[in-house]
Amino acid sequence: MKEIIYEDQDIIVCLKAPGVPVQSDLSNDKDLASMLDEYMRKKGLEKPYIGLVHRLDRPVGGLVVFGKTPQATAHLSKQLQARTFKKTYLAVVKGTPEDQTLVHFLKKKFKGNVSSVVDQETPKAKRAVMHIKRLKTMTIDDEIYSLISIELETGRHHQIRVQLSHIGHPIWGDTKYHPDFMTKKGWFQIALFSNEVTFVHPKKKSKMTHKASPSDYPFNL
Repeated sequence: MKEIIYEDQDIIVCLKAPGVPVQSDLSNDKDLASMLDEYMRKKGLEKPYIGLVHRLDRPVGGLVVFGKTPQATAHLSKQLQARTFKKTYLAVVKGTPEDQTLVHFLKKKFKGNVSSVVDQETPKAKRAVMHIKRLKTMTIDDEIYSLISIELETGRHHQIRVQLSHIGHPIWGDTKYHPDFMTKKGWFQIALFSNEVTFVHPKKKSKMTHKASPSDYPFNL
């Protein structure tokens, strides 16, 4: 359910499995923060500190960074707010998108837990920015899909999924935003993965980059 990528006295970088919540939710399913708490208690810590810095949607797998002290967590959170904490994703999307920067305004709808692209003047609309780059193309069930790299500038609710769907390149397996999968029966693993994080270590002050690669279908095509 988890894999430790890097750990020291201040931070821990781990690989979250798809379907696992980052923190506790209404489902009461085992979450990543609780798993790390148990892991650290087994190492002899009586009261581990697990500081949440950023999140991943529950269906999405990949790298997540936690602080092990309040000071480290605050330092990483400030980097996130200043947009110096870089997060890169891989996704398999329908069609062949051009390399581009996407800028939209999004609004979350609590009914159905979805977001949508809205006009800038819409109340509570939030600006969303990300950069995409096409890496290769492939054929899935006689449809053309592309593997793309995504770098986020902002972190809005379902941002990647909403923006890609809005421009006509929804993510394979996305049952909320891909029209083909919204009507299909059965369970599908969304082809979205957090593959790289770059930030400045809160104590060492050196830049760190951690990477991971997805191996599940359709990334393995």
